[in-house]
Amino acid sequence: MGSNPVVLLVDDEAAFVANLARLLTTRGFMVHTAGDGAEALTRLRKAQPRFDAVVLDVNMPVLNGIGTLKALKQLPPPHPEVIMLTGRAEVETGIQAIRSGAYDYLLKPCEADDLAAKIREACRGVALRRRPILWARRLAGEILREDVSPLYVDQPLAAALEALGPPGVGAGGDVVFVLDREEKLAGRVTRQDLVAAAVAEGAPAALTWDGLCGEPPLLPAWTLERCLQPGPEACGPEEPLRDLAERMLQAGTQALPVVEDGCYLGMVVLPDVLFHLAAGENGDEEANDHD
Repeated sequence: MGSNPVVLLVDDEAAFVANLARLLTTRGFMVHTAGDGAEALTRLRKAQPRFDAVVLDVNMPVLNGIGTLKALKQLPPPHPEVIMLTGRAEVETGIQAIRSGAYDYLLKPCEADDLAAKIREACRGVALRRRPILWARRLAGEILREDVSPLYVDQPLAAALEALGPPGVGAGGDVVFVLDREEKLAGRVTRQDLVAAAVAEGAPAALTWDGLCGEPPLLPAWTLERCLQPGPEACGPEEPLRDLAERMLQAGTQALPVVEDGCYLGMVVLPDVLFHLAAGENGDEEANDHD
């Protein structure tokens, strides 16, 4: 992959595609578009350009996103990574997407900086660090992400920049959760919060996340406490994954903190939840086949 990833946007909403293509182009991507799944597959069958990633809408007429994803995986390799994007999120569709080979499953509206970071992560092959399925995970506390550490209210904004930074530098997550010194959840900080802080202290209004990563001194000398945002509502370690998926999709969030007795245990992210739901259902099907 070169320095400018080549991306195919597939969505039947012309205005949405045009705006997203513009936003990604300003962030250094070479963007092509397709209005439906059939057109996307036609483009993907051609040798040029070879796409690094596909951002694929779930709900499209004629050939929907899941059908397009399955057909894409039948084409000769190498296959571009696929990020599913949907405004009408459903647990079963998310499970289908992950089971069919999607890299991630994102919800509309999605911040352009977050989508850009996710595309770069996918293009670099930085897959989610999922452990082999030795047993079916069914509870939130069984799938805590261990590669994303919490931060503390008195740490500088630069700590969040590093944690949220590009793959190979930071954890590449969309959000970091911030604790007080008693290990209680104090709030969250996102990429957009850091960009807004830099702009508030004089950075250009058009500043993007990539631009901020390239010029960390643009960040003001604030502590994280000054940038904290409330929520989202935490879950407990005993919450079943299906209930958790429903709650995350309804709230439109990709990550939730897990808390027990008021203390932060870790975070769960939507793709992991869907992955383990799909793996658990596959295991149940295999068990039934042997009955």
